[in-house]
Amino acid sequence: MSDKERNIRLDESGYLLHQLTDLTRRGLLTWECSEYHPICLWADCESDAGTWVISHSMVAWAYYQGRTYCADIGESLRILDDARYTDNGGSIMLSIDYEEGTNRFELGGGKEPNVLCLFPKADMFAFADTVLPLIEGSNAVKAGFADLFSPYLDGVLPGLIRKHPLIQLGRYLRDRQEVVPFHKAVMDEEYRSKLLSELEGQT
Repeated sequence: MSDKERNIRLDESGYLLHQLTDLTRRGLLTWECSEYHPICLWADCESDAGTWVISHSMVAWAYYQGRTYCADIGESLRILDDARYTDNGGSIMLSIDYEEGTNRFELGGGKEPNVLCLFPKADMFAFADTVLPLIEGSNAVKAGFADLFSPYLDGVLPGLIRKHPLIQLGRYLRDRQEVVPFHKAVMDEEYRSKLLSELEGQT
């Protein structure tokens, strides 16, 4: 792809994401969650040893003016074994597929192979901030939290890291099935600190 073609795709994808976010905020676009993987803790085997990730992900669908849109959203916080945060804080991955007639398009803002990274991080968070409250109480989300094969894995951690505040916060939000607060904790460091302080006050 030439620089000119990439710039055109960047402009088009940015416009699409802003349009979808705006239509959703105005109540003109409704998203239905078809798949939800609840808040979980896992070891990042592709990174340096001792890196842990708290994440959730979901797939949601919407239909508007002859197009079917599919949004795949994943959000995560990373923790190092020595209890330091990574520099980039929370992260988000977003891909949007849509069909127009017999054509299928895929735009992305994450690191998946074969997906162009075209969505700025702030725009992806704004989109998720609009969509997640609409799907929080959906049957797919409830089924995801009820899945016995998706445990929160802090029981396998060494004692010191198991007591890490973020790991405890992840478990707390999972137990309470708090989709939107976890999203906000990933997105907003100030909000994350507020939740950590509240949790500390309860112990």
